[in-house]
Amino acid sequence: MDRAQAERICVATGARAWVASSWEGASGLGIRAFWETPKDIDLDLHDRETELGVAVLRSLIDRSGASRVGVLGTSLGAFYASVLAGVDHRVLRAALIVGAGDNPHVVAHSRQRFLGRVRAARAELGIAPEQPRAHEEALRSHARFDPLRFAQPELRDRIWMLIATEDEVVPSEDQWKLWRAWGQPETETVSSGHYGAIFYAYWSLQDRIAQWFRSGLRSLGE
Repeated sequence: MDRAQAERICVATGARAWVASSWEGASGLGIRAFWETPKDIDLDLHDRETELGVAVLRSLIDRSGASRVGVLGTSLGAFYASVLAGVDHRVLRAALIVGAGDNPHVVAHSRQRFLGRVRAARAELGIAPEQPRAHEEALRSHARFDPLRFAQPELRDRIWMLIATEDEVVPSEDQWKLWRAWGQPETETVSSGHYGAIFYAYWSLQDRIAQWFRSGLRSLGE
């Protein structure tokens, strides 16, 4: 996400305080170096990422002392935001931009270059990179923190999604899976790939997203 654009949305909502956090800044794990050279081919990797990401976000909320929280997540951040919205009652609004569920399918089928390198490295585990179905099934027992498991359809009024209908980084079909798991919440679609949708969200939908946060945090917090 573009931090400056995200902060503009926060300001427009009239929020008293906000945190614009990245994985690297929040966790201190130096994830960028890992992305450049995948060394950890453990099948638990993706589950640990989500568990830690959500734990960091909950810690930030604790430190803020806020009782009514809105979260906006993009791409991987939307995976975390979705799980957070399902487990933390303080989250009254969650905007999920090109987020998805069914992590094993995402990891096995994404065209994102880093995940392609991870799949290739996992040949050491006997999982051929040209066999996405086998990779997907190998990950099934390591998906404890999949967003689909934590979605609560009765809380769909707290969720807003932007779905990219031609996304090959976070496959569109997995974005629709999350939409269904949340009980078909308010959604906008854009006929673009992953990065085009992100640009569209932050350059064309700022006012709409801000208004959605404003209305929800007032009415749901009463």
